[in-house]
Amino acid sequence: MLGMEHPAAMRIVLALAGTYWQQTRGNEAAELQDQVLQACITSFGPDHQKTLKAMDTLGGSRCYQGRYKEALMLHEKALEGMTRNLGADHEDTLRATDNLGRVHYRYFRFDVAKDLHAKAVDGMTKVLGPTHIDTLNAIDNLAMTYLELGGEFLEAAHEMMLQVLEQRTKKLGKEQPYTLLAICNLARIKSALGDMDEAERLMRATLPIAERNLGENHFGTLSGRVHLAQVLVRQERYGEAEDIFTDVIQRQRYKSAARDGEHPDRIIAMWYLLRCYQAQGKFSDAIRMCDEISDGLSTIGGHGHPFAKRLLDRRKELLDLQGPGSLIIPETPLNPAL
Repeated sequence: MLGMEHPAAMRIVLALAGTYWQQTRGNEAAELQDQVLQACITSFGPDHQKTLKAMDTLGGSRCYQGRYKEALMLHEKALEGMTRNLGADHEDTLRATDNLGRVHYRYFRFDVAKDLHAKAVDGMTKVLGPTHIDTLNAIDNLAMTYLELGGEFLEAAHEMMLQVLEQRTKKLGKEQPYTLLAICNLARIKSALGDMDEAERLMRATLPIAERNLGENHFGTLSGRVHLAQVLVRQERYGEAEDIFTDVIQRQRYKSAARDGEHPDRIIAMWYLLRCYQAQGKFSDAIRMCDEISDGLSTIGGHGHPFAKRLLDRRKELLDLQGPGSLIIPETPLNPAL
């Protein structure tokens, strides 16, 4: 019987972890990846290429779990080792560069993320080719960073996502999950550019496919519904948006991926619901949602995330908007963790 230190056993375990991720069983996937990393350290040493790749893979899972501080440490360590041992232009180093950019994105360090994703796109285009799946993923990440930066970056983001969607459709098929993600991301950019009708059309055409192929509680399906609701908010269709947000944030939808704490996707959906409440003047509901988000932040890793301050500032703003004549909800101490 093969032990975990055997290369074949490692490959099998990582493949199983990948399957778990597709099933939204994120905690189980990360546990297996951590076992592989520890086995690599024992068998090959901390600086071996297999160890560094396992480290980078686990970093990606920690990021999706909302354990951003740990993810940042893993990706930085992996990238440093790969750059030293393999060179800055090796494909594994470029993937690690792109992955590190995703963590900075989640810390709202969009300029840092932009530079990392742009470096990954440039390197992968040369090493792997402009239509390689990993190159397309890096372009997707760069486009989403451009979306957050807004303004002059939006048109470039739009062109990038058109390119990604075209190539993923050709290579993966029109109903493959990454193709559906490209459609959703393109719709988000169109919404930011003011084309609400087309954004809504794209999302409504895609969601039934995601529900059929992935399931109602898959990360991608839930995320697509959240972004559709965001479009509805921009169209001032608050009731429809609120119904979607309220359904999406049901805790049981995330239990397989957030067994030991709150899931960051649920926190994001609650934040959007908070803003929907505020837009309708439902300040008490918005403040209640602030406090629920605060409780959720305390369950996932890392300290000092900028979102914690943003949430605290929003709560104070809501109290001011609520006015002195309204029922004042006592402030819940905010744990600055995300």
